[in-house]
Amino acid sequence: VVCMACDNGLFTYDGQTAKRLTIDTPARPQANVKYNYSLDQGDYSFAISWVVNGLESALSEIKKVQLPDKSGVQLQLPMCLDSNVTHVRIYMSEPGGGELRQAFELPIDTMSVDIQALPELGRAATFQYLSPMKSGNFLRLWRGRLWVVRSNVLYFSEAMTYHLTDERYNFIQLPQRIRFIDPVDGGIWVGQADHVVFLRGQDVRNMAIEQK
Repeated sequence: VVCMACDNGLFTYDGQTAKRLTIDTPARPQANVKYNYSLDQGDYSFAISWVVNGLESALSEIKKVQLPDKSGVQLQLPMCLDSNVTHVRIYMSEPGGGELRQAFELPIDTMSVDIQALPELGRAATFQYLSPMKSGNFLRLWRGRLWVVRSNVLYFSEAMTYHLTDERYNFIQLPQRIRFIDPVDGGIWVGQADHVVFLRGQDVRNMAIEQK
């Protein structure tokens, strides 16, 4: 499979079809309180993600709801405009709990779901605070991450999760506009306007910048 970066985003090509690598982040769901159900009193949090062929998007913003005793929630799901999305995953917390865990996976044409009682919650949400990976110049694959350049900033994806990045941390800013990047075993060569730097190291959080 070939990966490509262009102005319209990141794509993969299997020899026949080009498909978007990234998945848009869904909007936050809306929640309406319903009565005469079985949820206990407390604060609940809800969020969703889109699923394309088993690949999961970043998590939506969180919707928080305070419920009285013996009530429930009708969760209204946002419209999805991506025809490649097949399912929506719904995450929720226990009453008063902060951890979001998977409650349901439903077909994408589901408009709403009534949560009358606390379902059996599955795995914790892993893609909270992430965003679709950026496109850019000089696309490279190094140490299980995609790397691209925008002006003087080097952006990289999550490890082995090429379609997502953490905009808070997944970048390295250099003083000059980047002219090229060339990953090697011990680090990454980066071309600048009047010199070259070597980002030495294996851990992207602790790479040493050496001017050459």
